[in-house]
Amino acid sequence: MSNPLILLLLLFATSAWSGYAPIAAFCPLGVSLVRPATGVSEKEVEYQRGRKPYADAALKKWLLKTNPGFGTDKLPVVRITEVTEWV
Repeated sequence: MSNPLILLLLLFATSAWSGYAPIAAFCPLGVSLVRPATGVSEKEVEYQRGRKPYADAALKKWLLKTNPGFGTDKLPVVRITEVTEWV
């Protein structure tokens, strides 16, 4: 069997030689990378509807494991909203 410490050191050494390193960059003035959140596309709605059964199953499993007394008959839909003003 291999020594886990040696494997860990090899992993770090390999990542250090990969050539990736963050660099400083400037964003162009007057260009917004955020679109207005006025709605979602049909494809996004389709994706959300398709994922809901999987998300519900995972949430129900976690809630019951955390506390069997949690009601899991009707699970919420969690969505992210746009921040219109920064405080």
